[in-house]
This record gives sequence, structure tokens and C-alpha cells, in this order.
Amino acid sequence: MIIFLVISVVLLLYSLYEYKNVRIDTLKPDDFTQVHDIPESVLGKRIVYISDLQWDSRARPFMSRFAQSIMDTVNELEPDLIIIGGDTIHRKTDKVFHYLKQLKTPIISTLGNHDYKDLENVKQGLNEISHLLVNETIDFHGMQIVAVDDYRKGHPQMPDYQRNTYTLLLSHNPDYCETLNDSFDMILSGHTHGGMITLFGIYSPITSSEYGQKYTGGFATTPGGKVYVSSGLGGSVFGLPIRFFARPSIQVIDFRQSKIT
Repeated sequence: MIIFLVISVVLLLYSLYEYKNVRIDTLKPDDFTQVHDIPESVLGKRIVYISDLQWDSRARPFMSRFAQSIMDTVNELEPDLIIIGGDTIHRKTDKVFHYLKQLKTPIISTLGNHDYKDLENVKQGLNEISHLLVNETIDFHGMQIVAVDDYRKGHPQMPDYQRNTYTLLLSHNPDYCETLNDSFDMILSGHTHGGMITLFGIYSPITSSEYGQKYTGGFATTPGGKVYVSSGLGGSVFGLPIRFFARPSIQVIDFRQSKIT
């Protein structure tokens, strides 16, 4: 019994350590499918992508410190645009927007499945701090950003967009990408938390995806091109913030000169 308790405490402490040990992923447009040239007007711009913060009021003291550190990190990255990729909350809105209001850069956001647990408050909060996109398109320095509603809880519909223009697609749930008929230059998703609790990063018993390990995290090939599935930032079990060999992450995309040949 004592050995079991010691092991349990060690594993819990490690998972808390990993939860706070956020990884910064640097992505390049060339890493994606890229079917169009990058618009010259977007060259030199930086996008920071954060997903699955999943504010959980049951762990408020920890979440408060964690959220503050994330806001500080994102601001220090000095992005030209911040994208919030859904699942801002776990259950209730609580104080999450107190922290998100500290972000100093224009923000685009979309919805995830957990956001539907307190939908009206989440939408109100996101509309106050960002441009909330749900089945909509917006221009960012000559490139299109298309965002669809959550695949499970919402009603995702591809909006009208210019198919001859460099386009970034946002879909909180990567499973939606299996339904795509068009090719996109860049796709960003989240939802799966990198598996959250994995067997030393090799295998995830629970992926929250219909496609097994395919969308656990990182790059994957879809009918619409390559998607990067962020491991996200949050995630809890019975109110305990837990990660095991599934480090939380923030994505940084720097746009540099790149031509399709």
C-alpha cells in the first residue's frame, strides 16, 4: 500500500510538472500542403495559435497561475495575430476572460465542444476580446482564414471563400478534416490534447477521435491537406490538471518567402 501511494504521488507530481512545462512549437508554411503562394503582404507576420485552455473552476488556484503564465508567454512572443482554437473553458466561463483580456494583439477565435457547456457566456466573452468566427471567413493581410463550428457539438458548414487564395482553415476537431473536398494551404486543429495521458508518448489509450492515433498530435495528412493538431494547453481529470507525456503547447507560425514551384 505504501509503495502504491508513493508511486501515485510521484506520478501526480510529474503530471503537474509536465502540465506547467509548456512547449513552443515553431511551424513554417512549408511544413503544410501549401497549394498557393504566400501573399507578399503577409510575409514577415507572426501568428500564435493557442487551443484547449479549458479553464476549470474546480482547480482555480492552479488555473489562475497557469493562465497568467500563458498570457505572459504569448505576449512575449510578440505576434501580429493570436488565434484561439476552441475549448476556452472546461465547464463554466468563470474568470477565464479576465486573463484573456491581457493579450495585447488582435485575436481571432472559434468554438470547441466544451464551449457549448456555457455557450452564451463563452460567445459573449470571445466577442468582447476577439473576432469570433463560426462558419465564417476573414482576411488577414491578403490570406484568408476560414473557421468552422465544432464538429461534434456545433453545426460546421464551409463558408464561401476564394479558392484561388492562400487559405488557413481552423477546425477545433481534426476529425472534421476527413470530410474536406477542397485543399487548404494550412489547417490547424486541437481537441485531442496530445492524448493527455499517454504511455510515454508512444500510445494514447484515449484520443477523443474516431481515427485512433492519427490525430493525437502533430502533423497528419487529410483529404484537405496537412493539418497540425495542437496538444493544447489544458485538460483535467476530476478537477485535477493532469498530463502524462503529452506536454501542453503553443504554436508559432512565422511567414517567410515561399513560392510554389
